[in-house]
Amino acid sequence: MCLQAERDPEQHAKVRNLIMLDGSPALRTAYTGKQKLYFMSDSDVEDEAQALCSYVLQFLDINTMEFTKELKSLPSPADRVKKSVEKISATYNNLQSEDLTLAFDLYYKKFLMSLKYMPRYKLKKEITLIKASDSVDMTRNISESYDLEKICDGKITVHTVEGTHNTFILEKGAKEVSDLLSDIFSH
Repeated sequence: MCLQAERDPEQHAKVRNLIMLDGSPALRTAYTGKQKLYFMSDSDVEDEAQALCSYVLQFLDINTMEFTKELKSLPSPADRVKKSVEKISATYNNLQSEDLTLAFDLYYKKFLMSLKYMPRYKLKKEITLIKASDSVDMTRNISESYDLEKICDGKITVHTVEGTHNTFILEKGAKEVSDLLSDIFSH
């Protein structure tokens, strides 16, 4: 989107800032590469089952081998998604089935897209990275700025907030992230 905004600023006048919250294309590629080992089989059923397990793991601690086997035994993609949504809904009854189904569809498309997409141009805009102090293992092989210098010729500003990828936007970290965002948008 930011590349599109730079190429056609009149069409995308509202896109002024690019802010990454503990992420970057390099981090996504590292994460996707790790997951790709599980997803890219010779079977669409296997890939869907693995993707659904990965999705459900964001909500619940499950036995992935057992759940994958259960999903693969179902006759259709719709049945596999329905079973996964039911599993999540059993614990999180405040989440709507339609929302979980849509979220999985977007999750899976994002995963497939991240396997294939490579930008042809570098950004000229400034980027702000707000990252967690206790980053995931995959950040060991990328720069302190999560390799944003490889996709951006503009200024890169990095802020580090206490916490992990999942916790840096909670409690004390939420206030710090909020203050950083307020500062960015006030200029």
